[in-house]
Amino acid sequence: MFSKNLKGFSLGANLSIKRFGINAQKSSKFNTQALAFAAKKKEASRTKSAGFVRKPKQNKDKNANESDDHSAGSRNPIYYKPKVDLQIQPITFEASIPEAENKIFSINPELCKKLGEKDLPGTLSETFDIVGNPGLVFRTITRVSVEKILESSMVPQKKSLILDGEAGSGKSVALLQTVTCALNSDWFVIYASNTNSWVDSSLPYIPTPSNPNKFYQWTLVSSLLQQIKAINNIDVMRNKLRITSEKTLGKQKLASGSSILDVIDIGIKTPSLSQDAFNIVLETIESQTDVPVMIAVDQINTFYSKALYTDQKHNNIDSSQLLLVESILPYFGILNTKEHGDQIVPSKTLARGIAIGATSKTDSRFVSQSLNKALNENQNKGCNVLKVSPFNPKETSTLLEHYRASSLLSADPTDHSVLRMWAMTSGNPLKIHRKCTRFF
Repeated sequence: MFSKNLKGFSLGANLSIKRFGINAQKSSKFNTQALAFAAKKKEASRTKSAGFVRKPKQNKDKNANESDDHSAGSRNPIYYKPKVDLQIQPITFEASIPEAENKIFSINPELCKKLGEKDLPGTLSETFDIVGNPGLVFRTITRVSVEKILESSMVPQKKSLILDGEAGSGKSVALLQTVTCALNSDWFVIYASNTNSWVDSSLPYIPTPSNPNKFYQWTLVSSLLQQIKAINNIDVMRNKLRITSEKTLGKQKLASGSSILDVIDIGIKTPSLSQDAFNIVLETIESQTDVPVMIAVDQINTFYSKALYTDQKHNNIDSSQLLLVESILPYFGILNTKEHGDQIVPSKTLARGIAIGATSKTDSRFVSQSLNKALNENQNKGCNVLKVSPFNPKETSTLLEHYRASSLLSADPTDHSVLRMWAMTSGNPLKIHRKCTRFF
């Protein structure tokens, strides 16, 4: 039986081999022609990303009447109310009376435009943009400062005026308010709002040929002259401020009686002559009495600190080694006994006008301990110090009411909310502003 089964198996195997077309005699060789290969997988079709699809051109006529404020970066009107156009009285010398305290007065909008974003002190540019107007609280410190300034236009002042106080207390605001008053009354004003940039090594400088320890800042001085020309009355500079002797700037000679405007223009057009031109401007305004003068410097502490600029030995220089700082510093006379290197800072006064400065405690790199000591202990006889205190509850209420009128706040301030805000911020104006604008 076993033999029969093997015979059946052999017969079945032969039938299977014939069924698949394989020759039994050549079964030891592999015939590749009989194999069927798998079909090639279909390649995936390439599609373009929607992010790279060119958008169809929109019909200009269709959107002619539609507002494009949103595309310009304005706030979504669904969530933010539009800015309110408030009619606010501009601040002037005439309006600076005791009855004006705790009221809102406006900085000249044209002055804000001329100064631009970089020349408005601190966060005021951001503040005016959020609030929608350049309104500021008129405080006692502003009125007292204005009284001192007006006095300087009638009686020569031997001392400068310094506004000092804690960070965010409103020193820069008070200084800007006095600058606005002076410009509105056609004073000649030199206003430096961001002197940190004068000493932070962000602008080019070069040592003088005669003294390698003194440094020019031609680009900076040229831009300062541009600002002086922009904010001051052109007719006053052309007709009332004239040089009293012949001057030479480069290859250009200026006859006695030439307008100070001609000097400024030369310094603007030729930066390498800008410091010499600025020195002539200071010399001219210092001695004349036809036009009252204000030299206003914010962050005045930078003049008495170390600069981030270095000398040839890679040592940080004193700020007074920068010729621009050195030319203005004598009018403040705060540390006229302090030695800066080998030089003792001298003192100068204006025949008609005043030098006024405001300290800054924000940037620790330019804090001057010697200046702080002199101001706090009143050891120095070269300046009058006015302390700028935080807001009282009434001033806090005035600011919050202004924010409400400007649609910055959604509800009218109450006595409780005013006292709560005043207590939370210790009356610090900058902290109050940040509390009210923390969602902007």
